[in-house]
Formats: sequence, C-alpha cells, structure tokens
Amino acid sequence: METHPMRQNPHGHEMIMHYASHICHQWHNLLKLGDEQAFDISEVNQALMNSIAFEVNSVHQAKLSRKVSTTPHFL
Repeated sequence: METHPMRQNPHGHEMIMHYASHICHQWHNLLKLGDEQAFDISEVNQALMNSIAFEVNSVHQAKLSRKVSTTPHFL
C-alpha cells in the first residue's frame, strides 16, 4: 500500500487507511468463520479502493461546502 497510486491523491493516506482497515476486518471475519474463501490481502481490490476513495472525497467535499456556505459574504 505504500506505493499505491491512490497515495498521490490529496486524501490518499486517509483512503489507504480506510481500505486497509476494511480489508483486515473482512479477512479476519472470514477466517473466524472458517471460510475457505478467505482472500489474499496482498491483492488490491480496485473496485473497493475506488468506492472508498469516492466516499472519502465526498466527505471532504461536504465539509468544504459547509465551510464555504457558512462564511459571511461582505460586499
């Protein structure tokens, strides 16, 4: 994950951390269930990464919009 291109994104570190957390929890839960379909965590699920990136960007965009909309306008 240290060299993943997503790290170049302004919120890349946050995206990578959310992804890693999600994957680790999912992987551990499958192992606890004895699921033989446990996956290789070294292979990046790009669809999941893109989904998380979209969510993180949306949160930051919403925060920015709230910040801008509450700023008083002076003429």
